[in-house]
Amino acid sequence: MHTNARNDAIDFVKGFLVVIMTLGHTLMYFVNGRPFIRSYTFCARPAFVFFAGVLCGAIYLGKFQVDKKRVSLRLLVRGLKLLVLFFGT
Repeated sequence: MHTNARNDAIDFVKGFLVVIMTLGHTLMYFVNGRPFIRSYTFCARPAFVFFAGVLCGAIYLGKFQVDKKRVSLRLLVRGLKLLVLFFGT
């Protein structure tokens, strides 16, 4: 059921977000502290997090339909590892 076909929409959004984040880092280097750059980075950073969640959801949806128990356990373990890393540092 696994295909190697690429999703052009996902590739486009990932590329667009990389360009936006690169532009944001460049602008921060030259005009740091201005209200525009603060609002720009406020919007650009959550876009990466949101897209990562959408991408993970799209990938795990197919896996979850095949073996729910195994995928649920794996996601639970990964989440606990992240919490340990977050609170441990």
